[in-house]
Amino acid sequence: MSHLTDDELVLHFYDEDGADIIRVERHLETCVDCARTYEGLARTLRAVTPPAIVEAPDDTAAIRRLLLERARERDALILARAQAWLTEPRAIALAWLVPVLYPLVVPAIIAGSRSEDALARGALVVLALLLACAGPAVAVLVLRESPAGGPHANRLRVLGSVMATITPSLFMLVARGGRRLDWWYAAIAAAALLALVPWPAPAGSTPRLKRLHRLSSVLLGLFILGHIVNQSVGFVSVPSYAAMRGVMQLASEQSVSYVLIIAMVALQIFTGAAMGLKRVTIGVFARNLQAVSGWYLAVFLFAHVFSPYLARAAAAAPVAQALTPPHLLANASAVASLPYYLLGVSAFLLHIGLYARLAARGWLAESSVRRLSHATAVVGAMVVVTVGLSLCGIHLIR
Repeated sequence: MSHLTDDELVLHFYDEDGADIIRVERHLETCVDCARTYEGLARTLRAVTPPAIVEAPDDTAAIRRLLLERARERDALILARAQAWLTEPRAIALAWLVPVLYPLVVPAIIAGSRSEDALARGALVVLALLLACAGPAVAVLVLRESPAGGPHANRLRVLGSVMATITPSLFMLVARGGRRLDWWYAAIAAAALLALVPWPAPAGSTPRLKRLHRLSSVLLGLFILGHIVNQSVGFVSVPSYAAMRGVMQLASEQSVSYVLIIAMVALQIFTGAAMGLKRVTIGVFARNLQAVSGWYLAVFLFAHVFSPYLARAAAAAPVAQALTPPHLLANASAVASLPYYLLGVSAFLLHIGLYARLAARGWLAESSVRRLSHATAVVGAMVVVTVGLSLCGIHLIR
């Protein structure tokens, strides 16, 4: 007669012997040795405390927090190194170098566009465009550092940031007015001299100014958005661009609509200027980003609306009217308009995006606002790239 093994007895104790349970029960009833062994084994197993069932912890949130903390520490280290290098004199010099060196960037774009190799041509044009559009980024960087000098140094810093931001638009105003480079550098010198003049304290934003600014921004934003959509359509199809542009020109050339556009632009510039300097806070990134985008938009809209009068005075046609569809790399006189338009589109999308993000915080959780902001930033970057390709004469359908 064969006896039960220890494994069979343990499985029977825990009721895990399955189909063999009947056979084991009958064997224990008939076999005294196995029954005695099973009783001893059962006493031992009952004395042993079964292990508690412990679920694996969900540490996804902890890992996410750890990664975010490490990313913040890395960013803080990089920022600390930048702050240690970017002293007050260096920050002021960096801001004022942007308008001083800007006239050299336009020939760089032309030289890059004339390269024989297609890959090299694209890389050189993109690199030159990044340099031409770096002014607002430099302004945000300069305004991020805490002031260490007196009031004159602080004014030079703010004025340099303003000049670095509006350089492409201001350069277009000077160029369309038929002025030479000596006028450009005279404008830079005049702006620098404003640091010697005491500034009145900015009044800031009042509820009435805010209402006027938002109302004019809605009406003017629809007009600008139509132009952006039209230019994006130009990347897909030239005939569609021409048809939509004809309709928009017909509507905007009406005396009533043109006066309304000029009034909205003037209202935007006036209310934005009243609130703009008040929003500048050294070290506060989001507020300075909004102020910088507003500065560029103000000069961009002024140059865009009044450029026909300047071009007529200089006996030259504005780029927007001379090129249909626009191909800003076609000639040297049109190249300077490329960073001008690209920064205008970027500033518009960024400015309304910051307002939308601020408004969304009152309705959505911070995590949802952050995800929507990232998605919107990706879409905005795609729009800017699409407009840039269209302005460079690249179209999917001719």
